[in-house]
Amino acid sequence: MKKSNFCFSFICCFGVVFWSFSQEDENMQQQLELFMEQNQSEDIDLTLLIDQLDAYKQHPLDLNTATYATLVQFPLINEFQLKSLIKHREENGKLLSVYELQSIKYWDTTSIERILPYVTIDEKLDNLPISWSNLVSDGQLEFVARTKAIIEKKVGFENVSDSIKRASNTYYWGDPMNYFSRINYSFYNRIQLGATFEKDPGEPFFSSNPKSNIDFTSIHFLYKGGKYVKALSVGDYHVQIGQGLHCWTSSVFGKTSDAIAIKKTASVLRAHTSSAEYRFMRGVGIDLEWKRYQLAVFSSFKNSDGRIEGDSINQQITSLLSTGLHRTNSEVATKGSVKEKIIGGYLRYDYSSLKLGFSSVYHELNHTYNKTFTTYNQFDFRGNNLMSSSFDYSYLYKNFLFFGEFAKVNYSEGSANLHGVNMVLDNRLSLSMLFRKYDKDFQTLLSNGLSEGNDVHNENGFYYGVHYKFSSKIQLQGYVDFFQFPWLKYSVNQPSVGNEAFIQLNFQPTKKIQVYGRYKRSLKEQSIQLKINEFTSLEEKEQQNFRIHASIELNDTWTLRSRVEWLILNTFNNKENGFLMYQDIRYSKPKSRFEYALRIALFDTDSYNSRIYSYESNPVYVFSNPAYYEQGSRIYGMIQYKLTKQSTLWIRYGGFYFTNLNQIGSGSELIEGATKQELLVQFRLRLN
Repeated sequence: MKKSNFCFSFICCFGVVFWSFSQEDENMQQQLELFMEQNQSEDIDLTLLIDQLDAYKQHPLDLNTATYATLVQFPLINEFQLKSLIKHREENGKLLSVYELQSIKYWDTTSIERILPYVTIDEKLDNLPISWSNLVSDGQLEFVARTKAIIEKKVGFENVSDSIKRASNTYYWGDPMNYFSRINYSFYNRIQLGATFEKDPGEPFFSSNPKSNIDFTSIHFLYKGGKYVKALSVGDYHVQIGQGLHCWTSSVFGKTSDAIAIKKTASVLRAHTSSAEYRFMRGVGIDLEWKRYQLAVFSSFKNSDGRIEGDSINQQITSLLSTGLHRTNSEVATKGSVKEKIIGGYLRYDYSSLKLGFSSVYHELNHTYNKTFTTYNQFDFRGNNLMSSSFDYSYLYKNFLFFGEFAKVNYSEGSANLHGVNMVLDNRLSLSMLFRKYDKDFQTLLSNGLSEGNDVHNENGFYYGVHYKFSSKIQLQGYVDFFQFPWLKYSVNQPSVGNEAFIQLNFQPTKKIQVYGRYKRSLKEQSIQLKINEFTSLEEKEQQNFRIHASIELNDTWTLRSRVEWLILNTFNNKENGFLMYQDIRYSKPKSRFEYALRIALFDTDSYNSRIYSYESNPVYVFSNPAYYEQGSRIYGMIQYKLTKQSTLWIRYGGFYFTNLNQIGSGSELIEGATKQELLVQFRLRLN
């Protein structure tokens, strides 16, 4: 590491410190960052989560009248708090103030401040009847349009003839622009209707060669809150069952900075409102409720992307694709080539603190799925239909919450088990434990359970989490996770083991100041490829991340945040380092139409392997978590301007400036030069 860079970075970064838009946004950002770091991804669409919180922000949840079924879907409270709130209402009547929650067991000032923007005790509009007049007067209509592009020219966008594009998979058929638009109508949290349209960079747009229109179109309708019909979804939607072992189509947090939040809790049906082109249902789903019983049935018939090989009589699917990209000749050929049929049901029984559920899902493809056979994937699913079933449970007993799920598939004897417990031992100490066992011959195409390998397949593990409050100002949270892979994995030529440890100390002396220190260590075994089909014995790969983060709200106008992060990577007798420092500044004057955000970052890593991810602020419904690697700097700035009371315009610029590279990327994405800059413009109109 260069000492001059280190010193300059330290001065720039800790000259001032930064605070995000608000306290709840800071907590959410920590969750998003660790989630994206776990998935090693720069772009993850979390629109569903933002939509859910935004709906509560527009129409806060009434804590006096919300039922258990409604409260359990609210993502910012746990079941211990939920039960104690309901018990308090039964014994003492309605709350007079949100801050009365401080007198209820399991509630503290931190958890109360986290939910403040999303809750109320005003019940004037509760159970507002659905009528045409109310739908018009109290409904909200939102329209969002966005365009985004990389300023530098990539190899894939070179101007070549159509004949060359047909013969090559290097060049893109479309222009470099990304277009996105969404229109959505909502009536409180009861009705949601809308459509989403998107074209990715490089995809043809209303072109005759190849024939195309808008690349991705999604339409959704969701009704919630009837007496017997708990939810009805038509169009594109998500299904969320149990702990995600065999059917959970939406994104979920796995291991995050909230170390004890490991239990999944969500409504079975949710509208698909994002531009993600993979892992959602397209059809009809209904969730019925009668006394203590609930029954959800759902169906989906849609076309997905996949590679098809063989002649017209004997065709096989060799791979299922999830990128949603249709830019080159080969990518266009995969678009919608696989027809999927999904039919399923979920029966639940609720009795006080006990909840039981049984589900079954049938998944059928129009051709046999027969991926290329290798030693490590020989137990994976192959065929044209798959049936999976599961049993899940949840039981709250005093200070202990037990939960779990057991799932089976029909193509093998394989099964998946996940069982856990959350414990609140006193007002200061909370613990969690989770055991998981996923057989090597268990696999579904819709699973999304907690795992290290990003798949409910070929993994065993024990997870332990802790959250300890030294005081209202100092809190400690952390986890350790021990895992093993009983069978081979990609590039790992024998069974392997690993572990991960995470600890974070939070210090918040005032509401406007927050500091935390974080340490994370990950140890895995891997094989090093020397030649084709020749690997070394298992070698340990150890990665350590150290982070110091400080934030402060200086006044009503200026908010600041700083961070320094250091990474150490040890692998196969090779040691690498990574270093990142950034300074964020935000200007937001009360009653002003303008808001500004700025980041200046300096980074120095030995290679892409020692990259460091850092989440960035964006316009609503936009998410980015770029990887900082090699040496250089990054600057991004964002202007938010309220055109009128109902409309907002965002303009965002971001750029990487490398000091040791003259090429960025590879293949079709190759950029000649040392800079990579992007420009984004977004407009939002909200009526009522």
